[in-house]
Amino acid sequence: SASNNDDESPSHKGSHHHHHHHNSPTRLYLKEYLATYGSSYWIQIIELFKRSFVFVYTDYSYLGMLIISHLFFAVIVAIIFNNLTDNATGVQDRIGLLFMCTTNVCFSHANFALNRFRTSKLLYIREQQVGSYSPAIYFLATFTADLPILALCIMLKSIIVYFATGLYGSAGAFFYFFIVLFLLSVASFGFGALVGTAISNEVIATSVVPMIQVPMLMCGGLLADNDQIRPYFIWLEKISVHRYGSLLLFHNEFSHLGELSCDPALFGVTGCALQPKRGSDVIPFLGFDDEQDSEWVMWISLAAFIFLIRFGQLVAFYVIAHGKY
Repeated sequence: SASNNDDESPSHKGSHHHHHHHNSPTRLYLKEYLATYGSSYWIQIIELFKRSFVFVYTDYSYLGMLIISHLFFAVIVAIIFNNLTDNATGVQDRIGLLFMCTTNVCFSHANFALNRFRTSKLLYIREQQVGSYSPAIYFLATFTADLPILALCIMLKSIIVYFATGLYGSAGAFFYFFIVLFLLSVASFGFGALVGTAISNEVIATSVVPMIQVPMLMCGGLLADNDQIRPYFIWLEKISVHRYGSLLLFHNEFSHLGELSCDPALFGVTGCALQPKRGSDVIPFLGFDDEQDSEWVMWISLAAFIFLIRFGQLVAFYVIAHGKY
């Protein structure tokens, strides 16, 4: 190039010397790499997807912990709630079981994601400083790479929990259960990833997750009833991912249950008179009978929550790309 021929001129020597500290081997390598590949979005997509998948699926301690924690939970639940009945106790047990499943998915996945992004974040910021690739593609790649392992874990958990406890046995009800838990895991994984991306201080990030999740859990439908939440905390109920999950699982389970038996010897005649008679009466019995708690509203809320959380994470990726961390 032209500059080599003019190397003798003092001005160039000065400028050459001046720029020397920018040309670290990494930077030169990346410059060369970008000169070759930088133009093509497809190359970026393929490379980043490849790298994200390798990053997730060669991290055996991470994969192991994810799978073991799900199996551990599933086995405990299977032991506690095995052989669910169709009487009043069975209804209580089903409610407890479904609520535990949503709570477990929401908490464990947020924490996994939080730690996940702490390691890859530094590398991401370093690469953004040399302008390697679009944050949006990086976001898509990392988001997609986590889906198969989440799906596998939730499938394992669903199979064990579903069949060991005797929840309503139909393929449709099972897949509904699986999809709800899978979407919950995507939502809470996204929530943890968002916090991990947006907050650089480890201690703060770790305490923010439960600080936001516990109020969501309180509004999850079982710990405080609607009258206690509304009207002041209705906004919290509306963003409670625990609530969407629990209500969808309740709808799924109880809409399929027919007659519920009740033994007057156990519950007394008045006790039985107060109990829901059929599965479909359980949801109104729990106080979720208005339109804003209906199934379709919960599905839309869950989808909107996932979209907003993930969009927030994408924005955070753009922000930290230019931040000085």
